[in-house]
Amino acid sequence: MIRSVLYVPADRPKMLLKAAQRHADLVLVDLEDAVAVGSKELARREAQRAIPSLKRDGACVGVRINSHPDHLASDLNALAGLDIDTIVVPKADLRLIERISATRAVAGTGLTALVESGRGLLDAPSMAAHERVIRLMAGEADMGADLGMSVPPEHPAWLASRSMLVWASAAAGIEGPIGPVYTNLDMSTLDQLRRSTQELADMGFAGRSAIHPAHVRIINETFTPGAVELEEARRMVEAYDRAIASGRGIIVDENGRMIDEAVVRRSRQIVAAYPDPSS
Repeated sequence: MIRSVLYVPADRPKMLLKAAQRHADLVLVDLEDAVAVGSKELARREAQRAIPSLKRDGACVGVRINSHPDHLASDLNALAGLDIDTIVVPKADLRLIERISATRAVAGTGLTALVESGRGLLDAPSMAAHERVIRLMAGEADMGADLGMSVPPEHPAWLASRSMLVWASAAAGIEGPIGPVYTNLDMSTLDQLRRSTQELADMGFAGRSAIHPAHVRIINETFTPGAVELEEARRMVEAYDRAIASGRGIIVDENGRMIDEAVVRRSRQIVAAYPDPSS
């Protein structure tokens, strides 16, 4: 499960070397927006040097490539033979996903579609269903510009695009999408980060991206069920399974709530993702 994704500029070797210590579920080596045009080749070389070290340190590693034609082929060729867990495709649409899927240099590597445009939103169901795509991500800075939106991240106007990614992921049977970066680096706003991350979790996102290491802990905590929630989920699953074994399809819990398979389904997901270590 990927709860947190930490972007690290590929042309910052000191930051790359420390990235495995930041407790992010996915270290995302960034060749795209965080790297100036004149530093792209340097960034590729540093990524090639850093990725084996990150993997030895136990990190799950992804690389955000450039989708611009001037850099795409060079990025993909630079990744050939490297042990990476996913390639993040920015400005993703179905045509770009298919083009990268046909590239031999990265054959077999799972793709993460970073949805940042109206075209990408419309293609989200097809991308999620593509055999090479393992998850969707929301890129709302570029998406806002593409859609002509001038509203803050907490504005309800974002509900439609976020819901599209959740629905597309669920329909394709892949894990929930990764939410957008929290761009406010003022440490006094961490409560807002927690609130907005909880909102993403409540609507079906599986994780969130970060550009500051201090955000990773809050993101991980928010997307990890607490002890009480885990225990309630386990009790519900156990009680319902006992009812099924005795021939009943519906039970009523201690609070008077009717429990059937539809209700218990979310609890099963939680228990499967976080099994009891003592069992």
